[in-house]
Amino acid sequence: MKLRVDGTDWNERRSRRWEAGGRRMSARDTGDEQLSGWWVVLFLVLALGALGLILVVLGGT
Repeated sequence: MKLRVDGTDWNERRSRRWEAGGRRMSARDTGDEQLSGWWVVLFLVLALGALGLILVVLGGT
């Protein structure tokens, strides 16, 4: 569970955000969450791709 600087976790912030007006949330918050998520996914894909490539090259020789 990730804790924010203010001590609340992501789920608590999200539910509080929904109560505060549904989809009208600040662009900075949603941008941060989406960006960090995409970076993690991108890194994992690249790491797995590189690992697979190395295994193929080593296995092929």
